[in-house]
Amino acid sequence: MVNAIAVAFREKNPKLSTVGVLELRSWDFLGPRVVIGWAIVGDKVFRGDFKDEMFGVFVVDESLTRVERVVDVFPTPRWFDYQLHIERLTADSVEVVGAGATYSDGPMRKAYKWR
Repeated sequence: MVNAIAVAFREKNPKLSTVGVLELRSWDFLGPRVVIGWAIVGDKVFRGDFKDEMFGVFVVDESLTRVERVVDVFPTPRWFDYQLHIERLTADSVEVVGAGATYSDGPMRKAYKWR
C-alpha cells in the first residue's frame, strides 16, 4: 500500500521520497479503505516550498495493494509539525481534521465524498 500511495504523491511532487500511512479506516468489514498518507523530501529540510511535505486522502482496495482513488493531496500548513487524522467516516464521506503538532495552531477541517 505504501508503494501505491508513494506513486500518487510523486505525481504531485517527484521529490517526495519518504512516505507513510498515518491512518487507515474502513466503513465495513469488506471493501475499500480510506487512508491518510504523508510524504516529505528525503532530507526533511525546508527550502521554501510547502509542497515538499504533503498529506493525502486516498481510497485503497480491500487487499491494501492499489489506490482506487486519490481524494485529495495538499501541502502541509506547517513544516514537519502538523497532525492530520480522520474525525468521521460514513458510508460515502470522510471528514479529516488537522492542527499544528506543537502549538495546535493552523486548524484545518476538510470533508470529502469518498464513494
